[in-house]
Amino acid sequence: MRYDFIGDIHGYAGLLEQILFKLGYQTEGESYVVHEEDCKVVFLGDYIDRGPQNRRVIEIARSMTEKGRAIALMGNHEFNAICYHTLRHQATITYGSTHPKIQSNTRLSSVNIKSIQRNW
Repeated sequence: MRYDFIGDIHGYAGLLEQILFKLGYQTEGESYVVHEEDCKVVFLGDYIDRGPQNRRVIEIARSMTEKGRAIALMGNHEFNAICYHTLRHQATITYGSTHPKIQSNTRLSSVNIKSIQRNW
């Protein structure tokens, strides 16, 4: 079995697609496949934040995982976004052990969740 490890995508779907093409994957609908049956991508997390295509990155990782072509692990950016949105009623909470609810984290979490929720 060949495993292709990809991490720290941070919302750059175009770059992710370039990496997948270089590794021999081809588009199949909304997903990517490689014609070697014993090949799988391991996504190492940090799908969101920084780049403009958070939703598309998640769509790619999700579709590949659902087809059995990938394993998707949660990164600290996803963990922080989930904590922010599930624990937001506690204004003084520190989550992810290193990321307090400061304005930059609040903005990133708010923007990411809104962009992902649209038309889902």
